[in-house]
Amino acid sequence: FGQGEWHDMLQKLAADIGVSDSIYINKPTNNITAEYLNSSLLVMSSNYEGFGMVLVEAMACGVPCVAFDCPCGPSEIIEHEHNGLLVKNGDIEGLANAMMRLMENEEERKAMGSNARKVTETYSEESVMKRWVELFVSLCYTVQYIIVRGSAPKPNFGERAYAGIIGARRVNGGSARGRSERR
Repeated sequence: FGQGEWHDMLQKLAADIGVSDSIYINKPTNNITAEYLNSSLLVMSSNYEGFGMVLVEAMACGVPCVAFDCPCGPSEIIEHEHNGLLVKNGDIEGLANAMMRLMENEEERKAMGSNARKVTETYSEESVMKRWVELFVSLCYTVQYIIVRGSAPKPNFGERAYAGIIGARRVNGGSARGRSERR
């Protein structure tokens, strides 16, 4: 799906090699979820990927994925042989074989698709936000510990933020001056 800069070149290539009846480059859609739900597998052929959000989206819809095991991305999301297939980065024949394997084996494809849905346990908005909150809370406690113990100079992130962190310490029974004492 998409109309990127390679669209015309890919259409011409498909025609030149005689597969234009089998290859479809669809226009962008506002309802990609419906397209995932109508798909049997998703292939990501990137040699480098920061984070494969398309993998998470497809897997959340029960679509098993095939991808190169490139630096960053797919191997963080796909559990090889469980919810998709990872192929040595750059191994085009291996990628084609992995695609054929899932296309030809409906039972395995459906099992991997069922397992793929579990990606939402890790990447749902609720799960990700919970981890962010835990990170920020742990950072606040770490900064608070350093400030109260005196083992590092007071960071320069503004008097109100400093008072808020120390105020949190006071609420928990600490002796540092809290926000109400600074007013």
